[in-house]
Amino acid sequence: MKLKDLLKKTLVKEAAPRMKKDPDVAKLMSLLKDVSRIENGIKAKDSSRYSHVKRDFKKFYDALINLKGTLNVKGPTIPESKDDLPMDKMDSAEMKPFRGSKIK
Repeated sequence: MKLKDLLKKTLVKEAAPRMKKDPDVAKLMSLLKDVSRIENGIKAKDSSRYSHVKRDFKKFYDALINLKGTLNVKGPTIPESKDDLPMDKMDSAEMKPFRGSKIK
């Protein structure tokens, strides 16, 4: 029996876990659509003017796509447990001083 035959028998197809949708990314994509509409309006009304700003629109799109990718990589910061709550929502008894701090 060859290795490829063993791999075929034990191969289990699993779906990747779904990523949480980040609400900020959705806002960025709606912003991208709005700017695209503005760009198309400028292109239709005055192509001479558009030819001067075309490069700036491309830079904006590239920056927005890079920002979207970075936000997706870092993941959404939606609190899911009591440990993830912001400091102002915690009780003072739950707050612990940092190691090496002078607070006792």
